Amino acid sequence: MDDTGDTEATRAAQAVETDPAADVSESADLQTRVAVLEAENRQLRDEHARAKQATYRQTALGLFAVGALGLLGGVVFSDARSVLFALGGTGVFAGALTYVLTPERFVTASVGSRVYQTVRADRDAMLGELGIGGDPVYVPVD
Repeated sequence: MDDTGDTEATRAAQAVETDPAADVSESADLQTRVAVLEAENRQLRDEHARAKQATYRQTALGLFAVGALGLLGGVVFSDARSVLFALGGTGVFAGALTYVLTPERFVTASVGSRVYQTVRADRDAMLGELGIGGDPVYVPVD
C-alpha cells in the first residue's frame, strides 16, 4: 500500500477500466460468447422440438396399429364385428389426427384469456338479445 491508500488490486482495476484496448477485447469476447450461446440455444430448441415430434409420431403409430388390429379383428371375428370396426376406425382416425396435428407451440395464458373474454362477451350479447338475464344456476334433477 502506498501513501494514497491504493492497493495493487485497485490500481490494476483502474488500469483495466482506462485501457481502451482491453474494453474492445472484452467487448469482442462477449460478442463471441453471446453468438456461441445463441447457436447452442437454437440447437437445443431444435433437438427438443425433434424429440417432442418423435414422441407424437410414436403415439400416432401406436394408435394407428391399434386401429388396424381392430379392423383386422372385425374381419376375422364376425360376432364382435361392430365393436371391433368401431375400435379400429377410432384408432385409425386418432392416429391420423395425432400424426397430422402435432402441436408445435403452446398457447400462452394471455391468448387463452383473450379467447375466453371474447367467447364470454359473445355469450352475454346473445343472452341479452334473447332477453335472458341473470347468472346460470345448476339444478340437479333426481
